Amino acid sequence: MKRLLYILLLLLTAVTIGAQSPSQYLIAAQPYIAQDVTDEEKPAPRPILGVKPVRAPQEDDFSTEGKDFWLTFLQNLDYRPTGQNLKMQLVFSSRYTANITVTNPNTGYKTQTSVRANDVTIISVPTLECYNYGSDLIQNTGLHITATAPISVYGSNFSYMTFDVTNVLPTPSLGTDYIVQAYQTKIEGRTEFAVVATEDNTQVTTVLASDSRNRKQGTYTFTLNKGQVYQATADAGVGGLSGSVVKADKPVAVFAGDMSLFIPDYKPYSDHVVEQAMPVQTWGSRFVLTKSHGQTADYVIFTALKDGTEVTKGGELLATINTCESYIYRLTEEAEYIETS
Repeated sequence: MKRLLYILLLLLTAVTIGAQSPSQYLIAAQPYIAQDVTDEEKPAPRPILGVKPVRAPQEDDFSTEGKDFWLTFLQNLDYRPTGQNLKMQLVFSSRYTANITVTNPNTGYKTQTSVRANDVTIISVPTLECYNYGSDLIQNTGLHITATAPISVYGSNFSYMTFDVTNVLPTPSLGTDYIVQAYQTKIEGRTEFAVVATEDNTQVTTVLASDSRNRKQGTYTFTLNKGQVYQATADAGVGGLSGSVVKADKPVAVFAGDMSLFIPDYKPYSDHVVEQAMPVQTWGSRFVLTKSHGQTADYVIFTALKDGTEVTKGGELLATINTCESYIYRLTEEAEYIETS
C-alpha cells in the first residue's frame, strides 16, 4: 500500500509531485477585527487519522491557474497591521489579458486591476484588509480574487529585512483536509498557520501539534464565514505547530510558515517564511527536487500521512516517519529524485 507524503521546499516552491494511484489514501480527519474563538477542547494530543480511498486525479483536476482565489497574509515578525514597514502585495501573471477584482467580503474593500497576456501586474493591498496579527483569533482578513480569464497569483509579505512570497491556489484546487508544515528551528522561530473560509458557516476542526500562544495542544472546533480567517501562532522554544491537522466541512485555504526564523539554525539572519498548504488529496510518493540558483543548499520538509512512511533516494533509506511527522532533507545537488514507500 502506498503511503502519501507531501514535501515543502524552503526557498524554492516549485516541485514536481508524483502522480497518485487508486490505491492511495486521503485523511478523514470593516478593518482589522478580532474576536475570541468559540472552541471545545478535547484531550487528543496527536490523533489517529481515519482514512478513506480516493480516486486517481485526472489531468485537469488540479491547477495553480484559475479565475477564483482566496488568500490571507500571516503575521510577519511582531509587526502590527499598522506597522510602517509592512507591505502586502499581490502579483498577477497570465497567458491571457484579464480583468481582476480583489475584495474583502467582510469589510467592503474592493479594488480592480488588469493584466496583459504574457505580462505581470503587481498591486498593494492595505494591511488592515488582509494581514493577521495575534493567535487563536477569528479575523476579517480574507481576500477574494476573481478574474475574467485564467491567471496565476502570488502573495508577497514584505517588511524591512524580512520577506517571503507564496503561490496561491485557485478555489477549485482547494480541499478540506490539511496537515500543517513548518520548519522546526531551535532559535527564535515562531511557527504559524492560517485557515481561510471560502463559504459561510464553514465548520473547522484543528488539532494543534503543540501549544499555541493562547491554546493548549489539543483539538478545537469553530465556525468561519466566507472571508474570515483563523490564525494560530506558537512562541519560540515550544515544539512548533508543524504536524497540526486542519479539517473542514467545506473547502478552505491554509497558509503556514514562520513569523521569522533562521535557516539553518546557526545563521545569524532570519526571514519570514510562508507557503500555501496543499490539500492532502494532492500528495504523492515521487518527487523531483531542484536546487535554488546560486544557493549552496536548500532544505526540504517531507511530511507523512501514514505511519511507517519510508523516504528513500536511489534505494537508500533516508528516514522513516509516522503520521504528521516530518523529515528535513538538505538538498545539495542541482536535481534529485526522492521516493516514499
